Amino acid sequence: MLERIGFPGEKRDPVLLAIRTHDISASSEDRKTLEAKIFFDADKVDAFGVIGVLRYIRVVYGKLPIDFIIEDIESRWEGLSFSETRETALEEYQYSKNYFVQLKKELEMDSYGLELGFVSILKGK
Repeated sequence: MLERIGFPGEKRDPVLLAIRTHDISASSEDRKTLEAKIFFDADKVDAFGVIGVLRYIRVVYGKLPIDFIIEDIESRWEGLSFSETRETALEEYQYSKNYFVQLKKELEMDSYGLELGFVSILKGK
């Protein structure tokens, strides 16, 4: 595809590396170039903030436990390549994580702050 659109040949390898290694399944050692690290961070912070919460709700919520979402958010945060990315995305990261932590709490409590009966039963209480 890059050839077809006339993308410069000398830039193809760094772009292809960035695409191949932007997923969390690739190790940080695989992201050797600055471009790959920047693309990885940009992909991870896309899951933070209000839009990130909406994306998790649309794609993941109801299919996987809330704990999975919280762990995924934390994993994305921990895997960021640059301190500058952390500084820029801190507020959005905290918003996303806190949203799902609070959602988990509220789903486990009734309107009086008492643990719901079915949750107690599931927990074996």
